[in-house]
Amino acid sequence: MLQHLAILLAVSIGGCRALSTVQTLAGDPHFSTLVSLVTQAGLADTLNNG
Repeated sequence: MLQHLAILLAVSIGGCRALSTVQTLAGDPHFSTLVSLVTQAGLADTLNNG
């Protein structure tokens, strides 16, 4: 599931840009719960944009 989230986020951003905060966290299994909760709460954009 986490890999699907990372791919979805990467595709939605498009181009060759730096990874967002959520993408970076999604790459580390230690943060899987945080990434899941942030995404489910719809807060990924807020976290990524500061």
